[in-house]
Amino acid sequence: MKTKLVLLLLVVSFHTAMAQYSDYLKNPFHKAYHDSLKKMDYPYTFPLWGKKAYKKGFDIPFPWGIGANYYWTRQEVKIENISVGFNDKAPVDLSDVLEFGKVEATANAYTIRPDLFVLPFLSVYGVFGFGNSSITVPVVEPVTFTTHPTSKATSAGIGFTLAGGFQGIVLIFDNSFNWLNTDKLTDLVPAYNAALRVAHQFSSSMRADRNITFWLGPGYQKIKADTKGVIAISELFPGADGSRKQEIKDRLDNWYATLSPPQQAVAGDIIAKIKDHFDGRDPGNGTITYQLDKKIASPWNLLYGAQFQLSKNWMWRLEMGAFGQRSSFLFSLNYRFQSLRKKSSEPSDESN
Repeated sequence: MKTKLVLLLLVVSFHTAMAQYSDYLKNPFHKAYHDSLKKMDYPYTFPLWGKKAYKKGFDIPFPWGIGANYYWTRQEVKIENISVGFNDKAPVDLSDVLEFGKVEATANAYTIRPDLFVLPFLSVYGVFGFGNSSITVPVVEPVTFTTHPTSKATSAGIGFTLAGGFQGIVLIFDNSFNWLNTDKLTDLVPAYNAALRVAHQFSSSMRADRNITFWLGPGYQKIKADTKGVIAISELFPGADGSRKQEIKDRLDNWYATLSPPQQAVAGDIIAKIKDHFDGRDPGNGTITYQLDKKIASPWNLLYGAQFQLSKNWMWRLEMGAFGQRSSFLFSLNYRFQSLRKKSSEPSDESN
């Protein structure tokens, strides 16, 4: 089965290269460039089969690359469980008696992405970075207030990209596994990302190694993690006036009567401190601790973007994500090279 898959990818990639190569031969600038590739003595190990590709006049990316990326995302989050504690009291599950509004998480990440084309159609890479995130959690029952826990994180991951095409349409499948280390959690948070992009490349008529590529396709993300936070009693209801304070007291008293004894043991202390604060008495260092079990509301969204390749060394990319209750933005600057040692020979580009 694995052998058949490799052969299929090779055939698909070969058809794509043949279609592009036929178009290049119609342009004198491209023909001179690809004729020079055939004459090149390719001395490098990667990508495997790279020498054979050049001998046939096919252009392939430089095997080694390093990219700098900025990523922003905002997505809706589903809270499955919540536990609440007060000061040193152990948290109790309040999932069935608390109601939330729309919960949204926002994250920013800065990453470095080294990669290597092992084969002309297969790239493997690592991702290393850091970032920060915040989550807006609006509570609507028993009373209305909003909390905004934040966290910082470092991350590391590995992945691979497969690319192949037919008659000018290119399919790109990207798959990665990442692990996040946040300042609010003791365990690493695993994350899985996958995307299938359908792309089309437009080459410069005057320079064979300059092009722009546009793509569109589905993206998938799976991540499940806990959020822990602390909020002081005095921060719960900022700006509440006399009538609002009395309304909150009444709603909390009614809500307390519906709780089980373990829930009342924690909620009773919290309500008492809230009343002290409203009545002008010092609530002391009373703090509410909470833990949310959450997951992404919708794992799928739509990705669309473009990459401009200035040369075989330099390229940059913009990508947006929308729909599926997740928005995202990616900017990437990438530098590619053939080897860490000096090349013994290289193709000439008569278009310069």
